[in-house]
Amino acid sequence: MRAARLASGIVGVGLALQLVAAGCSYGAAIVTDDGRPFPPTQPQELRLHPGRDPGFPFVFIGPVAVFTFGEAPDAMRELAALAEGMGADAVIEVRLSKLSKNTGASGVAVKRAPPPQAAAPAAGPTPPPVPVPPPLPVPPPAAAE
Repeated sequence: MRAARLASGIVGVGLALQLVAAGCSYGAAIVTDDGRPFPPTQPQELRLHPGRDPGFPFVFIGPVAVFTFGEAPDAMRELAALAEGMGADAVIEVRLSKLSKNTGASGVAVKRAPPPQAAAPAAGPTPPPVPVPPPLPVPPPAAAE
């Protein structure tokens, strides 16, 4: 058991060292909306925001994160590219983290909410009101004997 744990740790460290040595970056995204795919966004349309308000009503697509061997601008470009591929209009709650020569960036991809739909007009004319019958006459009280 101990040997298996040691072997899996060595494999994990080896993979991490290969990624760092190759100068690679990697990213992850989880689509949490209702699963509908969005077409990719154009690079000039995507906005990165450190806060929660992108300046327009939105729906959540899901969290995104990247880790790159480089500086903050490299990580931000990678994060934007990942979000663009998901069809995001913005990434909110953007955070950066630095570990030695590696930089991570994460946030939440969002899509501009569609405009609210106007209520559909009623199909056909409104039916006439149903007539209400007049109240029944109340009988006079019985005389006491």
